[in-house]
Amino acid sequence: MGGAVGGRSPRTPEGEDEATRVLEREWQMGWEQERDEDERGVPGLVGMAGEQLPGSGSGSGREYSPPGSSGGYSPAGGRRGSPGDDREQAVATQKRTFLSHLQQQQQNNLQQQQQHQQLSASFTAQDAAMVQKGLLIQQRLDALEQQQQQQQQHNHLHHHHHQPQHLQPQQQQGLAGPEATVEGRRGWVGPKRHTVGMDAVFRAFILGQPYQDIGEQFDVRRDEVVAMGEFSVVRVCREGTTGLMLACKSIEKDTINSAEEARDLRREVEMMERVAGHSNVIRLHAVFEDHQNIHLVMELCRGGGLFDYMRTNGPLTERAAASVCFQLLSALDHCHECGVLHRDVKPENVLLARGEGDFGSIKLIDFGIASEHQPGVRSSTLCGTPLYLAPETLDGVWSPQADVWAAGVVSYAALCGVPPFWAETNEGIFRAIRSEPLRFASAAWLGVSEAAKDLVRSMLDKNPHRRITALQALGHRWFQEV
Repeated sequence: MGGAVGGRSPRTPEGEDEATRVLEREWQMGWEQERDEDERGVPGLVGMAGEQLPGSGSGSGREYSPPGSSGGYSPAGGRRGSPGDDREQAVATQKRTFLSHLQQQQQNNLQQQQQHQQLSASFTAQDAAMVQKGLLIQQRLDALEQQQQQQQQHNHLHHHHHQPQHLQPQQQQGLAGPEATVEGRRGWVGPKRHTVGMDAVFRAFILGQPYQDIGEQFDVRRDEVVAMGEFSVVRVCREGTTGLMLACKSIEKDTINSAEEARDLRREVEMMERVAGHSNVIRLHAVFEDHQNIHLVMELCRGGGLFDYMRTNGPLTERAAASVCFQLLSALDHCHECGVLHRDVKPENVLLARGEGDFGSIKLIDFGIASEHQPGVRSSTLCGTPLYLAPETLDGVWSPQADVWAAGVVSYAALCGVPPFWAETNEGIFRAIRSEPLRFASAAWLGVSEAAKDLVRSMLDKNPHRRITALQALGHRWFQEV
């Protein structure tokens, strides 16, 4: 127990040798600087970084000597004799001071590092727990949903293939006609699927990305509301770095009550990102999620919706209708090239980008029920808005041609002010869509060109295989003649 370990004196604390060497180097430099300053008449001992070394400065009364010197140099008393024990005591005192300061600093740094690690580990564990729990809930709901779909197909779809009795009629006069029976906020019509109240932990982690405060990048103007829905509100916002004015769609997370609705929201974001880059498709700038809301930051369209304009002003001029139809077809052609079906094309989802009545630029919005095109796959759930559904979609068949049909309905209504197939109930609308011929009988069509009627007729062909495509429609002679 009495020998040194590794050449170290048993009385020397751990780390003191290195501290001694550091201290002696600083001592030597301080002594030389102090000597030079004394010769120049400059008092005080200053360290390398401009900090006053321990025990130095005016009024300290401490005398310093460089280690190993035979004499000593004191700024207070000039040159003095051999330091002997005084020098060793001074070195020991300053070593203890230096070590104490160093140990305290290391301890503080260690405490801060441990706190950061604990917070990081806690956040990571919390996120992992939320994701895992959310996945388990989603798996159970998927299995339950699949069972219900199979039962639903057995009980309803086969026997009521042409008469969907499950739809509840809603009588609403006007351009849009009876609205779809909406499930949740996604625009679904048809039988409600079984939903389970989401666990609060799963609801807190919908998009699968870290929480971000939208206020760090955007100034959301709470009093400037652009539009309001049952579960969301759209406000004007300003990007902090560029000053760009945008629109922020905020969705309350408490309104998302099932894993299915959470998937719908994630799919909406995914579809918008996939179709980005076209001048007639609304651009998604950023997505944020916090504890209470999900925020979608998009382009700001000052002109309002096409539906509101037509409800207030009636039909468009043929030139304006041609402009809207061409841009809408261009947007749909782009979506279809990206493998995306919009599935809810209607005047409410067409915005005027610049100002009311300015049809120079429109934007296709709301990809809430958009989906990836999967040829040959039938949908067991009817979705969309009844007035704009193509005949084949009533049988669960979705393709790009269904979007073209809906664009044809929009063009028809833009030219004459009413939809082509109308009834008091959803069932009546579906019968008309399936069997009634397309007519241009109202007085509003008297001044419309034959070229316009020809394109609308091609877009509203009940046979999807004969129906014109979006790309073919863009080359129609109407757009050159108007």
